[in-house]
Amino acid sequence: MRFSPVSTLIAATAALSFTACTSERGLTVQRPAEVSVPANARRVVLLDRTQPRSGFSNSFEGWTSRESGMDKELGQEMNAVLQEALGANGRFEVVTAPGRYEGSGTGVLPEPMSWDTIIQVCSRMEADILIAFEALDTDVNIDQRERIIQDMHHGRPIGRARTEYYATRKTTLKYGWRVYDRRGQVILDMFTDRSTRNDERVGINKYDAKNGLPDKRGVIEELGALAAHTYARRFAPTSAVVERILYTGGDRRLRDAEKLTRRNDWEGAIRIWETMLTDPKAKLRGKACYNMAVAHEMMGDLSKAREVARRSTDEFGNKWGKGYAAEIEGRMKDEVRVQEERQLIDAQ
Repeated sequence: MRFSPVSTLIAATAALSFTACTSERGLTVQRPAEVSVPANARRVVLLDRTQPRSGFSNSFEGWTSRESGMDKELGQEMNAVLQEALGANGRFEVVTAPGRYEGSGTGVLPEPMSWDTIIQVCSRMEADILIAFEALDTDVNIDQRERIIQDMHHGRPIGRARTEYYATRKTTLKYGWRVYDRRGQVILDMFTDRSTRNDERVGINKYDAKNGLPDKRGVIEELGALAAHTYARRFAPTSAVVERILYTGGDRRLRDAEKLTRRNDWEGAIRIWETMLTDPKAKLRGKACYNMAVAHEMMGDLSKAREVARRSTDEFGNKWGKGYAAEIEGRMKDEVRVQEERQLIDAQ
C-alpha cells in the first residue's frame, strides 16, 4: 500500500498535534521476578551442562563450534558468578553440582534434561530447584586492515605519507539456562541471549595492532560475568520507570492543571479536573476523568485509579480509559507478587 505525500503530511501533522496536546509523567513501579519460583523452594542447585556430546552425531553447528580450551572452564566460572549473585538475593541457599553434564556444546539449548536425572541430582544435593547452564558458545573474529595517512595544510600534503594498521576484534558470547522445578516437574524458565563486544587498536604494523587488543580471555570472562549477573536479576523483584500520559491541551483548565502537576500538586489538579466533569463537551469530560485516574495512581491509590479509569470510558467514552484500567489492574497483581517475594527474602 502506497501513501501519497499529502496523506503522509496529514499523518505527521496529526501526530505533532497529539504530542502538543499531551505530556508524560514518569512513575516508578515494582515488577515481580521474571522467574516465578514456588514459595516453598528454599535450596537451588546449579549444574553445568555445557559439555559437547561425544561421537560424531552432533549437528553441523556442534561439529564446527567444538569448544576451545577456555570454553571448558567458562561454564563453571559463569555458574560460580550466578551462585554468588543468587546468594546475595537472600532468598535461596545456592549450591553447585560437581562435574559437567553433556549437552549440545553450542549456543543453542539442547533438549530438556530427563526428570529422572533432575530428581537424582536434586535429591543428592537436597535441592528443590535445578538451574542448568545449557548453552555456551564463544565466537571471536579478527579483521585487519590498513590505510594511508597524509597530513595536509591548506590543501597541500605535508611530510611523507604513513601507513596505519588497524586490528578489529568482535567477541560474541552465546549462552542459555533452563530452570527445572523438581517437585512440580515443570520447566520454570528457558532463557537464551548473546553478548557482544568490539575492540579496535591501531599499530605501527599488523602484529603491533593485533597484539594491542585486550586480552581475549579477559574479555570473554567479563562478558560471562555480566551475563550471569544479568540472569540472576530474573529471580528478584525489580523497579522500573513507566510513562503515564496526561491530556494537557485544547482547554485552559487542562493547561492550568498541568502546571500544578509539575509542582507535584496532584490534589490541586484533581480539583480542576472535577470541575470539568460537567462540561458540555463529552470529549473534555473524558479527558479530565482520565487525568484524574493518572493522578490517583501517582498518589498511590491504585484501586481508585482503576475505578476512575473505567469511568472515563464507560461514562464519558474516553478511548484510553479501559486499557489503562487493565494496566493498573495488572500492576496491582504485580505488587501483590512483589510483596510476597520480599516477604520470602526477609524470612530467610
